[in-house]
Amino acid sequence: MSRPGGNIVIVDAKAHGLGYLYPPKDRPEDDSDDNDWILEAWHWVLEGEVARPRPAPEWFSIPAMMRMTVSTPAILGMLKGFTKPFNFVHVPLLFPNLYPPGKDASNFSLIMPFSKDRDQWLNTKAIDTHSGKQHPISLLDPKGVTKAIEVKCYGNILGAYREHPEAKFLGRDGNPCDSLTRGLLRRSHIIADKHRYIGKETSRRWEQGDDLSMVDFRCAEYSDGKTVADGETRDRIRKIGIRKIARETGIDKETVLFISQGKPVKAITLAKIMRFISGDGRSSVKD
Repeated sequence: MSRPGGNIVIVDAKAHGLGYLYPPKDRPEDDSDDNDWILEAWHWVLEGEVARPRPAPEWFSIPAMMRMTVSTPAILGMLKGFTKPFNFVHVPLLFPNLYPPGKDASNFSLIMPFSKDRDQWLNTKAIDTHSGKQHPISLLDPKGVTKAIEVKCYGNILGAYREHPEAKFLGRDGNPCDSLTRGLLRRSHIIADKHRYIGKETSRRWEQGDDLSMVDFRCAEYSDGKTVADGETRDRIRKIGIRKIARETGIDKETVLFISQGKPVKAITLAKIMRFISGDGRSSVKD
């Protein structure tokens, strides 16, 4: 609702769409809402659209981080002694189009030591979980001259809310909405091109809290009753060892090799191996 002066009064600030982020500031000891960053975030978004804009909070320029738990042997082995079991790590958020040359979400992801000292986040190097290489991080460089990995800040994420188009509706001209669409919207109708069969399997460990594997999880896609393992799964198979997986799971060694090479196999076979390497089995990374 709105005050007579034009400013917005938020009755109940929800963390919808923001709850996955580590708080950029601590709550006061009395647990009041006066210092709640979620409340500040929605005030900034809404007042910038329908009322008198307020200055951006100081924490807008802090790198946006997720806090993840290292809770499986496979993930712990992938971090190569970086942290202890069940410890926290920070995961900085990357821009989709600013990965290093030859890298993308399938073969590049960063983690950082967990720290509540937010002022030091930009001074701490992040580690690529795939290669073990350390990288300095920086905020978005408008001139594009930095050699560091550019990561999102909280301001980047909140700013996207103002520009995010409404995907379920069309503008009054009948075209899909964009960031500048205004006025009465019309319902968008979807015409299916073809069916794609997507699995909904997830690891049971997700029920126990955040896990690093949630960052780049991919649903399995099925074709002719078979499916192909994603790049992350194939990497883990090679790290653990084809012979070890075949011996522990009872699956033919040649089949495990096919999976590691990206060849289609029966869904039940791939699911058995994924359960093993994800930590629901007895996997451990070979030395």
